[in-house]
Amino acid sequence: MKHKTLVLLILGSVLLPGLAQLRPTGEPERSFTKLQWRLRDLILEFNQGRPPSAALLHEDLDNFYRALAEASDSRVDRRGANSLEVPVKNTALFGKRPTLPSEVKNEGVWSFVPVVLEARARHLYIYGLRFEASRTMRIKQVALTFRDGSEVVHDRWSDLNDGNGKVFERHVSTPMLPAWYPGAPREARAIDRVTILGSAQDGNFEATLAFFFEIPDPNDPPFRELFGQLESLREDWATRSMDQQGLNRCRQELSRLADELGVPFCIDISAR
Repeated sequence: MKHKTLVLLILGSVLLPGLAQLRPTGEPERSFTKLQWRLRDLILEFNQGRPPSAALLHEDLDNFYRALAEASDSRVDRRGANSLEVPVKNTALFGKRPTLPSEVKNEGVWSFVPVVLEARARHLYIYGLRFEASRTMRIKQVALTFRDGSEVVHDRWSDLNDGNGKVFERHVSTPMLPAWYPGAPREARAIDRVTILGSAQDGNFEATLAFFFEIPDPNDPPFRELFGQLESLREDWATRSMDQQGLNRCRQELSRLADELGVPFCIDISAR
């Protein structure tokens, strides 16, 4: 497995200090903006009748390539096709042993107190989660709350068994509970807390929970397709004549890259 500076996998348990978003931030965006302004200066020189020198443009393109490569090595793709399901180091993540309380039942009707588990990692991006218990458990509802304040509530079991929820036998997991509602785009989101409406099913005993998170694959970095484009640009620009046609081609190519990266395009002039 490639080393990822923001992902730590230890003995099948996972602590995730950070899984960042696809949009480049910091040095890659600064490098790309500098590349754009360099090309704009060359176009301006050409329009003023001065022959442009492309040496610094090639250097800025190389710098952007290196900055993007470094960002790709320390980030994962929140919208990637590949994912991993990993067991969670529960106490380290939640700061306590996650448990469900013993059952409270009156004449066949269960009462539930919400169990709130707050994630200590601030940048833990997940596609979804599932959990199982050391004893039989009864689950009525699970709410996933994210760092942006949004929430996805899974309440498919609320009306089962006369409103008493669904029973999961010992070590039988819930299904994977996604981080989005049906019909919404598949995207890993930063979990803030998990709220469970449920209880253990075995009399006066609580149940210890074990969580499994589906996370972006750390070996599937973002920007992979862009590297192929940048390799072609580096080869083409090295031999391209920086005349009117060549400069405008460069401008169009950077405009497409800006769209794919989700960053502003700032070249407001064309070679003429």
